[in-house]
Amino acid sequence: MDDLEPDQKPGYALAAGRGAGWDAALREIEHQAEHWDTPEHGETGHLIAEALRAAVSIARGGGLDCVHRQSAQGEMPVPAPDLP
Repeated sequence: MDDLEPDQKPGYALAAGRGAGWDAALREIEHQAEHWDTPEHGETGHLIAEALRAAVSIARGGGLDCVHRQSAQGEMPVPAPDLP
């Protein structure tokens, strides 16, 4: 199937019709996680897959609450902790 042109591959029309939107991008990231989470990639592949899945979950959940976003929106940032 690798010798097929992109528009001949199954699912190409569906993907092209969806455009380069967020949903399509997140589905691709989930798909890549499936490729990494295999015995051939071992524990490292599993960790990569888990990180990809977590990123999708964060994106679908609206992102993380972050000091940088708060200050960018003009809100009062949370002070950073004192580190030794």
